[in-house]
Amino acid sequence: MRKYLQLVSLVATVAVVVAGTGTALAHKNGKGKGHKGSHGAFIMNAKLVPVTGATGATGATGSTGSTGATGVTGKVRVVQNRKWVIFSGHLRGLTPAAVYTVGLHADVDGQGCASTTNAVLNPPTFKNAKGNSGGNGNTKARVLVKKFALDPTADYYVAAYNATGGAVACGDLVLKKKPKKHDDKGKGHIK
Repeated sequence: MRKYLQLVSLVATVAVVVAGTGTALAHKNGKGKGHKGSHGAFIMNAKLVPVTGATGATGATGSTGSTGATGVTGKVRVVQNRKWVIFSGHLRGLTPAAVYTVGLHADVDGQGCASTTNAVLNPPTFKNAKGNSGGNGNTKARVLVKKFALDPTADYYVAAYNATGGAVACGDLVLKKKPKKHDDKGKGHIK
């Protein structure tokens, strides 16, 4: 009888240790109950407006001789979480069957869409937007954060270009949702 009680006690002790280790690992890996996840995620939006009267060197204001397309508008949303930077864009007012490219620019000189010197960042490489019969087109891109990450405190803008490289629409990326700070004090974890 005594050996039986010792065995039951030993099994109960092992079960408690294993359960405690499993719970600690679940919390460490971010998969425990109540964990919020993606504390560094943020969202940026850009409203693209038509570029008119574009002249000068290539850049967001278009190539020499380009006057910009009237009526091309759109929006771009950027979501960055711990693993991915995801871009999604929707353009309107496009010429049907025409192909448009989209580029992300870091606003280095502070002029935004009026700049002629800010180069297109690569990555990301956006999928070309092709105007459908209604003049609408979509674009998207996805990049691993370890290869390319946006700084939520920096200034960026997005521009759409026609087949000749002239900018037809442009908009500044505006931070919509700021990243949350994680304080590692166990908030969100069930104790």
